[in-house]
Amino acid sequence: MAVLSASELQSVRNGCAQTVAVNYTKPQINAAAQACEDFLASNAATVSTAINAATSPLVLSAAQKKAIFAQVVLLKYLRDK
Repeated sequence: MAVLSASELQSVRNGCAQTVAVNYTKPQINAAAQACEDFLASNAATVSTAINAATSPLVLSAAQKKAIFAQVVLLKYLRDK
């Protein structure tokens, strides 16, 4: 289980406060952020394997996979306002 640092949690809270109404407590948003981090940490290998299968025989670097994954998440969950 990867743990978000205090500064990372602060960044999450600040980012959320800029994009959605704040009707939750600091411990609640921290717990939600940590749940997302836990999900990503426990599913990173699955995402990597899926990307490898999709691009076979080409194997992208970890940095390339992270960049692609980040852009898809931004597209689907941030830019869809």
